[in-house]
This record gives sequence, structure tokens and C-alpha cells, in this order.
Amino acid sequence: MRTQQIKTKGLFGGLKGWSDCRVRDLSAAGALVLSDKKLDIGDHVLMRLSLRKGWDLEFDGKIVNCGTDVASGKYKLGVSIDEPSEETSEHRFLRDLNQTFTEAD
Repeated sequence: MRTQQIKTKGLFGGLKGWSDCRVRDLSAAGALVLSDKKLDIGDHVLMRLSLRKGWDLEFDGKIVNCGTDVASGKYKLGVSIDEPSEETSEHRFLRDLNQTFTEAD
């Protein structure tokens, strides 16, 4: 992925803009994100993943867990991802991800 960014939704999110982040784990249920930007539990967010192929994936979500990553000092955010609409690029990406990395027994 070329870039990974996160921002809060709503009026203030539009004013504050995008912040770089690092997606450490991603599944259809959610994502574990490291960010310099402090967000709070309950914040509605938009995550943008820019792929090397030149197109972007945008996921709506909500912060459900937050803490600090000891190793990097960045904020560690647990993001619950809203189910993308069927036949969107985001839906196909998550479906393919689930098929590639199946649940362990």
C-alpha cells in the first residue's frame, strides 16, 4: 500500500483533514491502527488505504478501543468497520481477504 490515512467524520473531521496512520491488522470485522492522531472511543472515522495499483479503498468505522503502543509511542486504535455495500471495491477486498486468510482451527 502506498499510503494509509485516517480522519474523523463530520464537520471537525473535514477541518482537521487526513492524518497518516499504519494499519497493523485488517479483517471484515475491524482494524488495528497506529496513529499520531489522538482519537476517542465512539469517534466515527474514515480510513483510506491507497493501493499501489493507483486506486483507493475507503472504510467507514468507529473507534471501539484506544491505547498507546509502548514500542512506538503512537496511539493504538481498534476500529470496528461498517459493512461495505455489496459489489464495491471495499466489499470485494474484504471478501478476498477473508478467503485468503481463513480462520484458524
